[in-house]
Amino acid sequence: MKRIAILFACVVILLVAIPLLFLATVDLNDFQNPMLNASCDGDTAEIERLLANGSDPNTSDAFNNTPLSIAAHFGQTDAAKLLLIKGANIDGISGQMTPLQCAIYSGHRDTATFLLTQNADPDLTDDYGMSSLTIAAQKGDAKMVEALLKAGANIEHVDNDGWRPLHSVLRATAISDADRLASVAVLLRYGADPNANNPGGFERDSEHDSHIGYRTTNPNVGNTPIAIATSNGFTEIVAELNSNGGA
Repeated sequence: MKRIAILFACVVILLVAIPLLFLATVDLNDFQNPMLNASCDGDTAEIERLLANGSDPNTSDAFNNTPLSIAAHFGQTDAAKLLLIKGANIDGISGQMTPLQCAIYSGHRDTATFLLTQNADPDLTDDYGMSSLTIAAQKGDAKMVEALLKAGANIEHVDNDGWRPLHSVLRATAISDADRLASVAVLLRYGADPNANNPGGFERDSEHDSHIGYRTTNPNVGNTPIAIATSNGFTEIVAELNSNGGA
């Protein structure tokens, strides 16, 4: 009997920084990999059975999806735990993301937090130079931002477009003002530079901007957090930046 499942490759199309996964709906049989099916479903009994019969915990499909990345993307924490015990690579790249990045992007904070406790590297980047902290900042997930910082994530990481996590949360368009403010507050509390400038700017016609919105009055010049916040009317954030040394 056929079932429908989501087959995805952690392919980033970047945003201002919010990466998007390549998602497609296919017949479950099209995975053609029982380990990926079981990891998607969180079926630990089936994973155990497959491993006992010689399946590779680091197997991958044509999109480089691995069992751990699939489990992370779908928030299957128990499956992730089992896979790690059985030798899965915690920092293995799936598509363009690590399992940690997959969990953060898809909003599974519990799974991401578990991966951090198992020493997942928070500073590994995708093809666009985005770290796990950049992704969490773009999503306005203040709790995830703090968890990553506690785990030692580089607060001043610069992506391929010259933006830092503080810039990214200010430029993100798909988050609420409350989440934006909370994330900014966490970043500043942990020492993010309120005056960090992007000397390269951001070209509107880049491949990333064709997929996502951006926030800034002039996308072709470098901007500080204050400039971005001011241009978008984020008055509370401007005050927060000023109180933390922003100019």
